[in-house]
Amino acid sequence: MSNMKHGKLIGIMALIILGGFLLRIPYYFLYPVQIDDESSHAANAVILLNGGLPYVDFADNKPPGIFYIYYATFLLFGKYNILAVRMAAFFSTLATALILGLCAYKINGKKASLLAAMAFYLAFTATLWMEKTQANTEIFMALPYSLAVLLLWLAETSGKRYLLYFLAGAGSGLTPLIKQVGGIEMAAVLLWLLLIPLIYGKENRLPCLGAGISFCAGFILPGAVVGILFYRYGILDSALFWCLTYPKRYVSTGMAKYGFLTPFVEDFLPFFFTVIILWILCGFWVKYVVKNRDKHERVCRFSIFLLLWLLAGIFAALTGSRMFSHYFIQILPPLCLTAALGVDWCLTEGAGLKRNYWKTIIVSLTLLPALVFTGMGISFGRNNKVPDFLPAAEYIKAHTSFDDRIFVWGWTPGLYVYSGRTPATRFALTMMLVGYRHGSDPDEKDRSDIAWVEAPEAWPMLEADLKNSKPVLIIDTSPGDYHDFGRYPLKDYPVLNDYVTENCRLEAGVAGTDIYRCSPGKED
Repeated sequence: MSNMKHGKLIGIMALIILGGFLLRIPYYFLYPVQIDDESSHAANAVILLNGGLPYVDFADNKPPGIFYIYYATFLLFGKYNILAVRMAAFFSTLATALILGLCAYKINGKKASLLAAMAFYLAFTATLWMEKTQANTEIFMALPYSLAVLLLWLAETSGKRYLLYFLAGAGSGLTPLIKQVGGIEMAAVLLWLLLIPLIYGKENRLPCLGAGISFCAGFILPGAVVGILFYRYGILDSALFWCLTYPKRYVSTGMAKYGFLTPFVEDFLPFFFTVIILWILCGFWVKYVVKNRDKHERVCRFSIFLLLWLLAGIFAALTGSRMFSHYFIQILPPLCLTAALGVDWCLTEGAGLKRNYWKTIIVSLTLLPALVFTGMGISFGRNNKVPDFLPAAEYIKAHTSFDDRIFVWGWTPGLYVYSGRTPATRFALTMMLVGYRHGSDPDEKDRSDIAWVEAPEAWPMLEADLKNSKPVLIIDTSPGDYHDFGRYPLKDYPVLNDYVTENCRLEAGVAGTDIYRCSPGKED
């Protein structure tokens, strides 16, 4: 009988995994256009493949982890292989789902929770806007983000307490190396360890202190190793500028220009209601923990952390007021885990409806959003198979050699990917040079003189890059107004305009781009 049950469990897990993969077919196969983050990460990874250094030979506000994930994928499967990166994202998502399922099973010993955690995470990471569901930082960050929590639970229940806290800290310390906001998990852990003595008695002070020290030591380790390596290669100052100083400006200016209420209503609330079943089940779990706090003290203690982890994820996703849908992925691991823990109680104890009714509700409110977004993805993919700039990319590919470098003025890094060419400057995305604002703000349209600029330090860097790398082609995307870049014509920026005037000639106008061919000899 046990073997039959085990086989049934494996079969259900396999169906959940297959379903998770099928939900992603529109994102990975029917929609070849890369999101801008994918394209810029890819372009930066190719610079690394060519021997470049991060934050010196490319400039980006993301930590190094994401670029080395792309780098490793391209090294194995070929330069600019976006499909391979997306498959890496799927397996990262699958591994995260398995870890969450294992964590749920370890906490309450119920196979239903294991299956629910897997199903929830695989389904709801596919219920985001098409262009935000691909190989982005949050998807990869979620793996160490969740692994750290499993290790925390094992630390609470194992004799090797401090070693496991150290390993949990090391896992958590990997997350800000993929995206900075992953560090919020450490705040949740430390706050939890501070609260335990207050709630459960002073005798917990020393154990919690030891756990906190062990966790912090592990958390610091990955960043310290990277910092030492960056210092050795002379790029630490540049890395700190692009990973800390620039993001602070990015967050503060985002809060100033977007406000909070509009993106909260337009972006967060749709996400909230899409995953409403998770919030309901999470509420049931909280009710169960409160009701049984004296019977299951260890589970109750750990549930305090899970809720702090969830609140920390919500805070990180809302900070800065941009609230792009992929930001909400960091909320899903704690939300899916607590919801999965709530499933068993919902099905067995006084949740107000019969067991079969709740099964139907849970399955329906999980599958329906996933299927709706999959249908939207199929429709979107059919209508957007060829990017508007593809003829320009084909022209670039046909009129340059494999080793030639190009510079794209605008927010269209897909030109690098589709042409298979390497950026000539450190700026695969040039919006940081102009203070890009999306939309049609009348106070800024075509007004480079009053544009909000995040990084004025970037212009001398661009000037030096152009002189040193001498791009074969410069592609101006502003004539086609890609991503509203028509308000920032190349001629309005003296550093770039002077270089083009002195060294380049207009060769062609293709698909809304002006393509200039440059003669390196003139610079000499």
